[in-house]
Amino acid sequence: MSALAPGFADPPLAAQACFRRLLEAMARPGTVVTLDPPPAPPPLAPAAGAVALTLCDADTPVWLDAALAVPAVLDWLRFHAGCRIVAAPEEAAFAFAADPAVPFDRFQVGSDEYPDRSATVVLQIDAFGAGAALRLEGPGIERRLAGTGLAEAAVTAGFEPLGFADQHPYLLALARPDFARWEAAPDDPGGAAERRALQTLTHPGLMGADFQACLFGRGFPFEEARTGFALRNRVSLLGAGCARVPV
Repeated sequence: MSALAPGFADPPLAAQACFRRLLEAMARPGTVVTLDPPPAPPPLAPAAGAVALTLCDADTPVWLDAALAVPAVLDWLRFHAGCRIVAAPEEAAFAFAADPAVPFDRFQVGSDEYPDRSATVVLQIDAFGAGAALRLEGPGIERRLAGTGLAEAAVTAGFEPLGFADQHPYLLALARPDFARWEAAPDDPGGAAERRALQTLTHPGLMGADFQACLFGRGFPFEEARTGFALRNRVSLLGAGCARVPV
């Protein structure tokens, strides 16, 4: 039996530092951050291992593609993160993949009511600076990245980028049915709390401009799936072979 690779040297402090950097990257799409990863067992990339040890625990069902589902990686994740490995993509809260042919259509996508129930996919790439380009546009965003594997994965799966919006118009569009409910019961304390929460999430000076939403689809017109993108839609390009969505 081979020796188990170590995890974070100081798990609490290392996980906190990694979480802050991941939050920065997620809040500002296109930002490249540097992690201080543990020596994860190949073929799991050290950065992917850092993500797993930071965000996954015993309550997190994790799916690995065939390239990563080797005994050394499985044992390492179970020991250091305590996470449960699942066989079906549909069961996963987090997915880690080294092969660009990721089965995106099989992961949980959440819903308007519970977007947090969608799966998070971590796709390893060889390097930045080569491969098809990923262009991100929106309020405060103007970045262009070239990553091997990322654009190819979406194209291989048959998806097209259909919409892009920052958080505040996206959530305001989704919350339209709630506005009528709040107006019908202005004295409802629960409604007042929901309004305050929505204001925090949508005000550009608070959290409204910190996060972005992208819509990918396959086989249906954009107009039929643009609920959260009705107030704003920015052009999104994902490689030369993908569709261009008008502003």
